[in-house]
Formats: sequence, C-alpha cells, structure tokens
Amino acid sequence: MKQLLTLCLALSMAQPMLAASQQFIPPTAKVPPPSTAAAPGVYFTEVTKAAGLAQFRFISGTAAKDYIIEAPGSGCAFLDFDNDGWLDIYLVNGSTLEALRGKAAAPRAALYRNNRNGTFTDVTEKAGVANERWGQGVCIGDYNNDGWEDIYVTNFGRNRLYRNNRDGTFTDVAEKAGVALGGWSSGCAFGDYNGDGLLDLFVAGYVKFDINNPPPPASGGHSPGRREGKSAERPPDRGEWESGRRADAGTETSDVNPQSRKAQQVGTGASYAPGLEYCSYRGQRVMCGPRGLEGEPDHLFRNNGDGTFTDMSEKAGVADKKRYYGFAVAWFDADDDGRLDLFVANDSTPNYLYHNKGDGTFEDISFQSGAALNETGREQACMGVAIGDVDGDGRDDIHVTNFSDDLNTLYHNDDGLQFTETTYPAGLGEITFPFLGWGTNFFDYDHDGALDLLVANGHIYPNIDEASWGTSYKQRLLLFRNLKGRFHEVGSSAGETLYSLRCSRGSSVGDFDNDGDLDILLSNMDDSPTLLRNDGANKAGHWLVIKLIGNPAQKCPRDAIGSVVFCTANGQRQRAEVASGRSFYSQSDLRLHFGLGAAVRVEKLEVRWANGKTEQFQIEGVDRFVTIEQGRGIVASSAVLNRPTSNHPTSVRPTSDVGRLDVGRSDGLNVEHRTGLDIGRFEPRTSNVGRRTSSLQQSDEITSSFNRAVEMQRQGKWEEAAAEYRALLRRWPGYAEAQANLGAVLARLGDYQGAIAAYEAALRLNPQLTPALLNLGITHYRAGQFARAVLALERFLAVAPDHLQARQLIGLSLVELGRDKEAIARLEPTLSAEADVTVLYSLGLAYLRQNRPEVGAIIERLAAHADGAALAHLLRGRAHLEMFEFNQATSELEAAARYSLDLPQLEFLLALAYLKLGRSEEAKTFLERQLNRTPDDFSALYYLAYLLEKQGELQQARQYIEAALKQEPQSVEAGIVLGSILLKQGQAAEAARVLEQRRARHTDNAELLYLLARSYQKLGRKQEAARMFAEVERLNEKARESEKQRKPDS
Repeated sequence: MKQLLTLCLALSMAQPMLAASQQFIPPTAKVPPPSTAAAPGVYFTEVTKAAGLAQFRFISGTAAKDYIIEAPGSGCAFLDFDNDGWLDIYLVNGSTLEALRGKAAAPRAALYRNNRNGTFTDVTEKAGVANERWGQGVCIGDYNNDGWEDIYVTNFGRNRLYRNNRDGTFTDVAEKAGVALGGWSSGCAFGDYNGDGLLDLFVAGYVKFDINNPPPPASGGHSPGRREGKSAERPPDRGEWESGRRADAGTETSDVNPQSRKAQQVGTGASYAPGLEYCSYRGQRVMCGPRGLEGEPDHLFRNNGDGTFTDMSEKAGVADKKRYYGFAVAWFDADDDGRLDLFVANDSTPNYLYHNKGDGTFEDISFQSGAALNETGREQACMGVAIGDVDGDGRDDIHVTNFSDDLNTLYHNDDGLQFTETTYPAGLGEITFPFLGWGTNFFDYDHDGALDLLVANGHIYPNIDEASWGTSYKQRLLLFRNLKGRFHEVGSSAGETLYSLRCSRGSSVGDFDNDGDLDILLSNMDDSPTLLRNDGANKAGHWLVIKLIGNPAQKCPRDAIGSVVFCTANGQRQRAEVASGRSFYSQSDLRLHFGLGAAVRVEKLEVRWANGKTEQFQIEGVDRFVTIEQGRGIVASSAVLNRPTSNHPTSVRPTSDVGRLDVGRSDGLNVEHRTGLDIGRFEPRTSNVGRRTSSLQQSDEITSSFNRAVEMQRQGKWEEAAAEYRALLRRWPGYAEAQANLGAVLARLGDYQGAIAAYEAALRLNPQLTPALLNLGITHYRAGQFARAVLALERFLAVAPDHLQARQLIGLSLVELGRDKEAIARLEPTLSAEADVTVLYSLGLAYLRQNRPEVGAIIERLAAHADGAALAHLLRGRAHLEMFEFNQATSELEAAARYSLDLPQLEFLLALAYLKLGRSEEAKTFLERQLNRTPDDFSALYYLAYLLEKQGELQQARQYIEAALKQEPQSVEAGIVLGSILLKQGQAAEAARVLEQRRARHTDNAELLYLLARSYQKLGRKQEAARMFAEVERLNEKARESEKQRKPDS
C-alpha cells in the first residue's frame, strides 16, 4: 500500500501521454451547458461588488489548511435587524491559530445594513457584533419576544448571543443567559420545542480540538506540543474499490468487485489515530479528522422567559452521548403533530432524528426512521441540511449534503416518521459525486410553484488540484430545477456568473431587493462573500411573500418560528415554514415565499401557528408582501417595492466536450488492435498412414474423409469441416485425432463447450495426445473457465515443461482468477525483450492490483511496443479507476477504445467510469454491449441491475440481478441488490427471505442487516427490526473504533 505514491509517479511519467486538448476539466470546475430544463428568462447576476460587500474577506487559518479547525469555514445570514422590512446581511468570520494565541489581530464578522437601493453599509462597529473569535455558524430568532431579531453565533471557543437593543446596537448576553458554552460549537437553531411560546436553542458540537496539541499538520510543519518522530503514512483511503477480482476459490467472474460500488459512494476525510505522524487521504498528505478525534456534545437550552436558558440536553434525551460530529441543525415537524422535531446532520457518523414526545423529552428514532444512514446502511460525512416538501404531498422531506466521493442524500417523508432515500429517482445521483457539498436550500427560484434546490460546494484539501482526483478545491454551485418531483440541473441558462469557481460553505436565500424573487448569499473560504441577484423570476411567474407575527400570550413565539403556512393556488397546495438555522451554519429569510406560476389568485391560505392553532385567510391579489399577525389577521399588504435593473448576460454558449466517445458506434477505429499472443490458433492434425493403429483398420474411404476435413479446416471452411468430422466420427467414434481436430474447428466457430467435449473425448481415447491437452487448456481460457484452464495446462506442462505459451497462459488465467501473486511468479520468468503485449498487459494488471510500482515500467513498455498503445491506455485507465480519478480514467479508456473496443473488459470498465461521472446512459450502453459479447458476465449483469434500480426501472433491474444470481447464487452483493429491489416493489416478505438466506454467512455486512431491518419494519416485526438496527449501529461504531486503534505503517 505504501507504494501507491510511487505508482502515481510512474503513471505520470508513462508515455505516450494524452494531448492537452484531450484533458478533462473536472466537472466541479466546468460551466454546464444550457439546459432545456431551465426556466426561460430567469437568471442570476452577481452583485457582490456593486452591493458593497466585496471588501469583506472570510479568513480561516492558513492557505495550506493544516488543521481541521481551518476546514469548515463560516456561515452567513439574511436578517432584518432594524425592522425596516429590508433584509440585512450578517457574515460570520473565522480566525487563525496565531490570533487565538494572541500573536496576531483577530478577523471580525460584519453586519451590513440594507440601504434599500441595492447597496449595503457596514455597521458592525456601531452594532457591536464583530465577534472577534473563530466564528462558525449563525442563527436568528427573537428569543425575548420583543419583536426584534436577535443573533446567536457559534464559535470555536465561547459563543455569542447578541440581544437586539432595538436602536441599531446589540449586547452580547451569552454568558448571562447561560448559552456561551466553550469548545467547538457548530450549527445552531432556535425553536420552541416545549410549546410555551418561548424560543429555545439547540447547539450542535463538532470535535474536541486543542490548539496547543493538535494532530499532525497537512503541510508537514511541526505541530506544537508534539514530539518529532518517524514519519508514517496511513494507507490511502481508497474505500473498498478493487479493480481485481474477488479471491473466492474457483470463482470465475468479471474482474471488478461489485462490492466496491457501494463502498465507492461513501466519502469521508482522513482518519487520525494516535501515533501517526501525518494523515493521508487517497495518497495525499492532508489535515487529520474528524475520524479518530473525540466529538463535542450537543446542547439543548430551554428558554426560561427571564433572559436566561437552562441546559436540558440530558433530561430531554438529546445530549449526543455517542459524541457524533455535529454540523447542521434543523427544527421541523416531521409527523405534523404540532410539535417540533429535531434533525442533526453529523459528519462521518450517523445523523440524528429526534421525535418530540410532547412532554419535554425526545425519542431517538434516527435508525428506525431511515434518516440516520443512506439506503445502503452506511453513515456519510454530512454537512448541510435543507427541509422542504419537494413533491407536493404536504410533508417535509430532507436533503443532506455530503463529502466528495459520495452522493448528497434526499430522504422522502413517507409519513408515520418513516423516510426513504430517493436520491437517484429524484435525479440527484451521480452528478453530485465529485462535489463536496455544504450549504443547501430548497427555494422556488423560478416561481413555478415547486421547490428547487441549491447546493454550495468546495473542497477542504487545497492540494486536491494537484492530485488529479476528478474534482477541484474551488467548485461551482449546483442549481437544480424541480419538474414534477425530479430535479434537473439548470446549467448556464441561469447565467454563467452562477458558476464562478468558489470554495463555498454557507448559503442563504432571501429577497434582499424586495422585488418578489429569491436571491442567494454565499460565504466563501479565504474570499469575499457572493451575492447573486435573481433577475427574471418575478416576471416568469406570480408570487406571494408572507411575514408572520406570533402572539406570545397564546404561546406562539413573536417571530412565529415553527409556524407552517399552506398556500393553495391553481389547485396546487404548497407548504412552507418559518425556520431558524438550517443550510450549513447559515440563516435564510424568515419570511415565507411562494411561487404561484400563472395563478392570479390565492384560493386558500392556511396558517398553522407554532402553538398548533390554525387560521385561514383570504388574500386579495398576488405579487404582494403580506403581514399576518396572530389574532389580528392581515395587518399589511403591499405590492412589489423594487424592480430588477440588470440585463441578461449577452451570450451563453454551451461548452464542448472534447474527446467524448460516440457510444452509438464501434466503427471508425484508426488502428487495428493486435493481441500478439494468438491463443485462438488451432492446428489441424493430418492423417498419417504410419500412425494408424492396428485396431483401427482405416479404409481408404475413411482416410479420404479425414483428409477432406483437414483441407476444409485449412481453408477456413469451418462449418463444412465440422460436418465432415462429425460424419466421420459417427462411423469411427474411436478416432482420437478426428475428435481433436473437431475440437479445433468448434473452437473456431465459438462453440467452446462443444470444443471442450471433443478434446476431452480425444484425450479419453488417447491420453498421450498432448496437443489436444494444450488446446483444451486454451479453450477453457477462451471460454472464461480459468481455473479449469490452469488444471489442463498444468497437465500439459508435466509433459512439456518448457512450453512458453502454456506457461504464459497459466499466468494469464491466474490474473483472471485474481491470484495475482501466483500470476506474477509465473509471468515474470517468461518475459523477454520482445515480450508479447498480452503478457505484458496481464503482468501489469497483476502489478497494479498488488500496488507494485513495476506497473509504471510495464506501461512504458506497452506504449513503446508497436502493438501495445491500446493496452497501455487500458492499463493506465484501470490505474486511474483504482485511484478514483474517473475523468482521467475515462480519457484513457476512451483513447484505448479508439484503437479497438475488443480489449479485455474495456466496455465494462468504460461503463464503470461513466457511471461514476454521472453519464448513466453511456454506462448503460456499454454494459449492454458487454452483455452482448458475454451474456453470462456476472459483474456486467450486476452493475446494469444496480444502475437500473437507481433509475427506478425496478422490473428490468430485477431481471438482470436474477440472471446474475444464476451465475453466482451465493453472491451477497447480488442478494442485497435483489432485496433492495423487492423492498422498493413493496414485496417486504420476499425481500426479507432473500436477505435472511445470506445473513448467517455475512453477519458483519451492515448493508444487508440494514435492508433486513427495513424489511422487518415494513412487515410490522418491530422487535426484530430494532435488533437489526442496533446491530447496524454496532458495526458502524466498531468500524470507527478500529480507525482510532489504527497503527502506523512500518
């Protein structure tokens, strides 16, 4: 494993390299082309500088990002601190270790007052909200019910509660209120969990971090308080991706392990273990954590109504006793019982979902609800959270952003406190894989009445741009339009300024210019914020903005946080709720925004106040700002206050995709590929009178028939030759040479089983017929029966020990079986200066799978060989797949395909690369091509079933996975996919049966147990489900603990 960096260097030096024009721009850094799914006439314009925000700069440690404290960044907020009806902006700032140690000036946060003309004025000093600490998150709420918004800021260190003094200034009362804490606080949110009309406060905790004794730095500098010692690199975290075959004895399947496809989806950062001198992620030295570090607890503070709070974490049951790494926080009513439930997005640990029991306590329903893990039963590195009703069924769904090399996750609310992951069916699958997501917001950007989705992205490792991982440090935004519950990226149709590269963290949405459409605010690492003005939505469709004022006397918070509004227009019922916090460390507009499309009237407006009481209101007109006060009704209604002033960008051009392979063609290849080692050549054995046996008195007729068949064979008239041999053998079934030659003819016709039967018959008749033994081994190889090929060829070598082709073919078979060490031992002695390219490739593949640096030299030899260029590209492509570098893998594999598609596993490998790049249809095409060549290819059947399952084509997926199971009936991976499909088809009993069959042999497979638990749940077998969920949780905890105990490599 420690040789992987050497391998990378060898690969980078291998020739020939791709031309510059063929290099891919990482999808995270590439402006997407215009999309037909985008809303016409709706686009975003960056106005950061014009608004007066460009002078602010987010600071978070050094550029190298040596320590985890420097990675998460800070949040941002839209708020109306002066109650003038115009959104102001608060920007949290980070700090540096030097500032914390008192050796440098501390960066400050900033409060910008809205000047009502598209510009802002910095009023931080006057307001007293500079927060010169290492800031993290921000949430807004009127905790003292005086009608003015207060600000809570989480920090690394003591937190701030800025009480609004109602005169443009604030006072930090965190210490007095009892909410200052210490350590590392992350996300926060206000919400009235006990229904007393007072906003309570939840604060998540991240990790314990000691600035005087931190883990090893990323850049190689000396850590304060650490002894210098031997450098030891942790093996790169490559998930469970294996380009080599499973080492199951006797298993003959395609050589990419299906188990990898689920492990591939889980991306987490580098783990730390005591004793390591530095941490590594995929071969790159990086900051350590969070894995291996101790987590901070979470805190729930009950508002006492006198300006103070009481920590109720333990009593309420939300104290995070397992010390998960908390990030984003969201209060929402998951089951519409009128009480706020709580979701906590945790980094590299399971999420929390707490159900409010109505008695001041919560029940942890994280696992049984389905929201703790992804659908494969794996914890993810969750960052931000968005809550909203994406499919119009009246229930709030959950969207969570995650690390790169993973997918963001959409949990559909099924009612009854049950959530099902619908990431793929909703169109949010592979496209998010290379992105590291942070802030996320549901909002109707185009006023069509459906919640669209924003994701802010940026990596945590600055050296990632040098690593060629198919991603980038600075990344573009993702903006998805919701069309009937399925999301489509809008592309550059929404304006190319939307896709400027940033290393973003927090995201907020709100109508800062009061023109009726929602704008975007981003916090960016080591950069200015970004303010994107929405231009055009207020013309594309009608809209309504609602501000709610609650009545504390009726036990509803003054700012109405926790209240829900249902708006019905044109028969479409929408849902929105007043919420604090959410996204990542950020706060959006507390007003509620509804896009109405073509509707010119609101048919019904229902308000379910935070105290559970419901009122209905008649709204006159649309395109209005409406204020509703509990108990008084509509107290204000006004038309749009401002108009957009910017123009659409002058041109939007689709980007070209240089080098994209036309998957609809296989012709037009510019070079004929030659394999070199001709394992398909079978020489006919001619009749010889001197070799006739006495027991077989061959007549002239038989001799003539045999020689005619031989001549047909030499002329390539395979069917005629086969017919002649069969006619001969019907008369003389004991003719061994005729059986052997029939085997050769049938092999040429592709009838390998018939050929094998003929060779075996010849050897039964004459065991000394060694050419038949050699050809039997060759035919087993061609038929994919590699273990049998080895046995036959070993028998042949016992007679002819120096036969080079047989020795090499045994090595090739061992490679196919995944017995790489044995293969290397067999193939290395056969190499010569003029070594065959097939042998070179197979040896290189074995080296690659053993992480041996010699693969670089093999690639160089292949590239220099007249017939080896295609295989050099193929081997280099496989190496990039091993290292998760999917863009580079695709480039190399497509280059190989330009020589020939008839290369070992090329179509299958291309399918895998396309699958990981979100190019599902191309992946599907190549998997189908692979199956056209080899219909019984287990891995191709498996992956095609997996892809179809994700696309929602369940019946077709089931057919393919059942075909795969016919090849490998005991496969746990295929059984899991079948179980997942059955569960989605509503056949929980059958799913449970399939999974139970495999449970006894795979008691430590968390995915299997998780699906089994979900099946039991559907069947009402609650106790069994609870036991399974507990076992899944135990397995995840065991995996995390094993990382803490990891020893340095020697």
